Amino acid sequence: MNEYREYELMAGMLNGELNKDEQEELQQWLEESREHREIFANMQEIHAVAKETRPAFSTDVERALRAAKRGKRIERTRRWKVLSRYAAVALLALGAGWWVYPGEEKRGDDDRSFEVVAVPGRARAILRQGDGTGVTLDDLSRDTLLSSRGGVTVAVKEGGLVYSTSAVESADAEMNEVIVPRGGEFQLVLPDGTVARLNAETRVLFPRRFAADERRVLLSGEAYFEVTRDEARPFIVEAPGMEVRVLGTRFNVSAYPLDEARHATLAGGRVEVSVPGQSPVTLLPGEQLYLRGGQVEKREVNAETYLSWMNGHFVFRDAGLDEIARQLSRWYDAEIVFADETLKEIRFTGGIVRSDPVETLIRAIEATSQARFRVEGKQLVIYK
Repeated sequence: MNEYREYELMAGMLNGELNKDEQEELQQWLEESREHREIFANMQEIHAVAKETRPAFSTDVERALRAAKRGKRIERTRRWKVLSRYAAVALLALGAGWWVYPGEEKRGDDDRSFEVVAVPGRARAILRQGDGTGVTLDDLSRDTLLSSRGGVTVAVKEGGLVYSTSAVESADAEMNEVIVPRGGEFQLVLPDGTVARLNAETRVLFPRRFAADERRVLLSGEAYFEVTRDEARPFIVEAPGMEVRVLGTRFNVSAYPLDEARHATLAGGRVEVSVPGQSPVTLLPGEQLYLRGGQVEKREVNAETYLSWMNGHFVFRDAGLDEIARQLSRWYDAEIVFADETLKEIRFTGGIVRSDPVETLIRAIEATSQARFRVEGKQLVIYK
C-alpha cells in the first residue's frame, strides 16, 4: 500500500465511496495491527459527530493535500506516532471525501512547543461555601464527605460534587458556589437531584436547599442541565442577558459575560426563555434562543453540535476563528492573541477530540487557511 493509500481508503469508507475491492483492501490493512484499527476508530468517532455540520471547504483543502503529498516522507514509526496523535482531525468536506492528512511533519516549525502554553483541561473545580471558605474539589478523593447539616449532605463522589437532602424540610438559605476555572470541567448534582455539567470558566450559584416555590440557580459561563421534574417548583437558570424556566427537561445554556453571543439550546422537553424587554420564547427540542447585540432569534439547530463539549468533542459549524480561539483559551487555559485582526473572520467547520493536544487543531487550521501560530512567552499568537 502506498504512503497515502490508507488515508484515501479510510476517507472513502467514511464517505461511502469505496467499491468492493477497495473495501477488501482497507479490511486487510485494518487486520494488520490493532494500531491501524484504533486509528480508524478514532476517525469514525469524529466523523459521526461532525457529519451533521456538512462543511463546504474551499479549494484550500485540495491545495493542502497536494502540499502534504509533496512533503518529505518520514520514517514509518514516526509517521504512525504522529498519526495516532492527529487522526482525530475532522476538518473535512464530507461530500467530496477530502481529509486534512495528518501524517506529515511541517518543515521549519516542528518544535513550537504548544504544550508549554496550552494543556487539555480536566475535571477540576472549587466549592465556595456560605461562610466564605473554599474547597479545591479536584484535590479530593472519591467518597469524601464535606458537610452534613440541616438535612443537607455534601460529598465528592465518582460523579462529581453531590448534594442530597433528607425528607425532613428545614430552612437553609445558605448559598454555595461552584467555580470551574479555565482548563477545567465538572459535574454537579444539585439538592433536588438535577445534574449540571459545567464547562470551563463557569460559575454556578445555588442554595444548599431550594425554596418551596422555585429552584433558582445563577449561571455565568456554560452548563448543561438534566432537570429533575417537579411540577410545583419550576427550575430557573438566571444567566447574563436571559432567564430559562423549566419543570423538567434537558438543555444547554452558554452565557459567558464577555461573549457577544449567548444561547439556550433545548435537547429534550420544553423550556421558556425570557430576555429583558422581550416577550418570553418557548423552545421545543432542537430549537435555540440566540441572543446577540440585543437581537433575539429563535432558530432550529442540531442540538448535538452545542452539546458536543460535554461528550468530549469540539464541534464547530461555520465558526469564526475568534470564537474558536475563545473556546480553546478556556479549555486549554491558554492566552491566545491575534497579531492580525483580519484573521478573526476566517470561518471553519469540523471537530476534534477535546482531550487531544491543541496542536491537533492548529495543524488543521494552518493547512486550510492563511492563519499561522507561534508561541511567544506564555502566549499563543495567531498571525498571517
